[in-house]
Amino acid sequence: MIPPRRFPILSILLLIALVVVLSIGLVLASYRLLSSQEQTFRPGRHFPEAELGAPHTVSLIHQDLFTAGPPEWLVRQQAQLKSYGWVDRKRGLVRIPIAQAIELLAHGAAP
Repeated sequence: MIPPRRFPILSILLLIALVVVLSIGLVLASYRLLSSQEQTFRPGRHFPEAELGAPHTVSLIHQDLFTAGPPEWLVRQQAQLKSYGWVDRKRGLVRIPIAQAIELLAHGAAP
């Protein structure tokens, strides 16, 4: 009969402890390196970026474009959606307000 194999639990625990200690050491070394670089570039530990405010450009999109009202073409399209008018007078096609069209379709009227 073959004896059951035993896992080397002590070796596995030592290996895990070694990995944890090395990870903590790398994190501390990285922190010290970052702190020394920060001290080199900002000896007074003053961060003027906090006083600048929000940028006017986010993800390469100039935000001033969105501060004005809607463009003229959008205003015209919205007005067309809310009014009556001819689409094609020769064929007899008319335009009705979108809200009324939705109500008619909801009540079963065919277009």
